[in-house]
Amino acid sequence: MSVMKKERVNFIIGMPEKIFLAIVLVIMMFTMFYSDIIVTAKFSMIFIDSLFDGKYASFYINALESGVAPEGAVYDIGIYIVFAIWGFPVWALNKLFGIDVMAIGCLLWFKLLLILFMLGSIVLLKKIALEIGLSDKASQYVGYLSGLSLLFIFPIFVAAQYDVIPVFFMLYGILGWLEGDRKKCLLFFSIAFIMKPIAILTYGVLLLLEEKRIGHIILKAAISLIPVFICKGMYLLNPVNRASNNIFLAGVISNLLKVSVPAGNGGFSLFFLIGASIYLAAYLQKLTGDIKYDGRKFIWFAFLLWAAFCLFLEVAPYWIIYLAPFLIMVLFFNKESINTSLLMDLILNVGLIFSMVVSFSWVYGGEKTFSYLILRPVYQMINSEDIPTVCGLLRRLNLTEMQPMVNSVVIAAVIFIAYLSYMGIKGESDEKEILIENWHIRIRIIILYGWMALCLLLLWVGKMSLDF
Repeated sequence: MSVMKKERVNFIIGMPEKIFLAIVLVIMMFTMFYSDIIVTAKFSMIFIDSLFDGKYASFYINALESGVAPEGAVYDIGIYIVFAIWGFPVWALNKLFGIDVMAIGCLLWFKLLLILFMLGSIVLLKKIALEIGLSDKASQYVGYLSGLSLLFIFPIFVAAQYDVIPVFFMLYGILGWLEGDRKKCLLFFSIAFIMKPIAILTYGVLLLLEEKRIGHIILKAAISLIPVFICKGMYLLNPVNRASNNIFLAGVISNLLKVSVPAGNGGFSLFFLIGASIYLAAYLQKLTGDIKYDGRKFIWFAFLLWAAFCLFLEVAPYWIIYLAPFLIMVLFFNKESINTSLLMDLILNVGLIFSMVVSFSWVYGGEKTFSYLILRPVYQMINSEDIPTVCGLLRRLNLTEMQPMVNSVVIAAVIFIAYLSYMGIKGESDEKEILIENWHIRIRIIILYGWMALCLLLLWVGKMSLDF
């Protein structure tokens, strides 16, 4: 009697899996939305108008006076430039035919921009995987796993957030460094900084790993920030910019300091302690000249830094996307433990999303989730107060009380992944074949369908309560 072997797949996602994944992502694309991108899209239209009003650096004043958002435009100019370029057809349609940016087609157009940047990020991840010594097939699987990562999908397909744009430029900068092109590295990291300064965290690891002379570290850091200084300088004398744009950065810094551990007469930030330790360890490392090994060590340090960022700070629900690329790559450092690493990755993904849903209920599965795109007519038939939310359901089931336990499990998963990836960081088993169990792919697709089904069910319950 023969013993049935466990079914395994060697870097192949079957056609059924691809079809089911495509279907659920298309459904998310056309139904789920978060309002933050609407504000940025409208401000990008105002940015284009400001180019023709004959007033120097008037954008932030015009944005504040528009009444779109009470705080005005809070980001650096880079994000609005990207959105203005992409949104120029929307601006033209508005001027010619009066089409509103709130039209479903216009909102989908802006959401498509994020998906294109996600696809570009996946392509860059595959190239980075090749540069750090992963095989062609392993790099393909890095791409597949990126398309299935909840840390990519939820910020983009559910919340429609644009942090994927600086992530794209950040990955381009990393690729430039791995290829030995320092100018390319500096250029694309600098672009990432004018999108969201938070990308500086990654550049800090890279800089300290490569440069040991304090003066040169300060000089290179200053050079990388020149585009930021230029953008700030353009609006430096603008009091509205100081009151709106800079308040966002102040809020970010405040969040970095908010989560602390009691000690003595005060407390200390656990993230700053871990972050400082990672930066110090990177500084004390010596590059070997083997870009595969050095690249993996950098990726590993960056993974630890962003994991600490997501776990020990009060982060926005879309900042988890900065962790995603580094998490995905370290999973493949230890091929002998790949399935264990993927299991830990799944636990980490689900745990972080659970925490984001509980902490930011209005972003992921909130009552206005379906109020903007093709299900808008259904939503408009219902009082938003009557629509149950995912977080509300979790509270009713007393599952939100499990958040401390979930966070503990996630931390354990991070530690496990860090250990397994560190043990395989030298890449000594690169020639070995990676065998991925099929369920790792299928369970992720099932989770996406489960999320979509749950959100639609809650919308239906809201409509049924209205009908009765």
